[in-house]
Amino acid sequence: MNAADIRGRAVISIPTGGRLGRVDEVLFDHDSLRLAAFRVTAEGQHALIPFSQVESLGSGAVMVPGEDVAQWITTAAIAAEGLVSFDALKHYKVVDAAGTFLGTPKAVELEPADGRLQALEIHKGGVLGLGGETTTVSGGDIASVGADVIVVRIAAPSA
Repeated sequence: MNAADIRGRAVISIPTGGRLGRVDEVLFDHDSLRLAAFRVTAEGQHALIPFSQVESLGSGAVMVPGEDVAQWITTAAIAAEGLVSFDALKHYKVVDAAGTFLGTPKAVELEPADGRLQALEIHKGGVLGLGGETTTVSGGDIASVGADVIVVRIAAPSA
């Protein structure tokens, strides 16, 4: 499941059928790049919903066990330490162990059952999104995550 496709999905309470809001941001644990939470917006208010509280992540909605799982926050800012938004992640630089720049994340594929990063699609070059080179890296090939750099265990494609 592509992380970008989760945006806009309704968050539904299973017991009441009530909609808590819509996902406006997908948040990852900074160190592991595992899906950590969703930021949800409802009528101008924002809440964090930990992924551990999600019952299922379907193609049409995010299902939660009750309305009490939402941690309402006062601003749209990410209120939790150690989380990185999908939008911020797209600005990270991806390098191999030799320090070769491979590109920046374009897409993140997730395992919906446990939030584990399955693949990272990296793009380099091109103009206005056209052309360039795309590389897909398995989640298991991510060696480390720094403040704005992701180090992977693959060699740069040869020219």
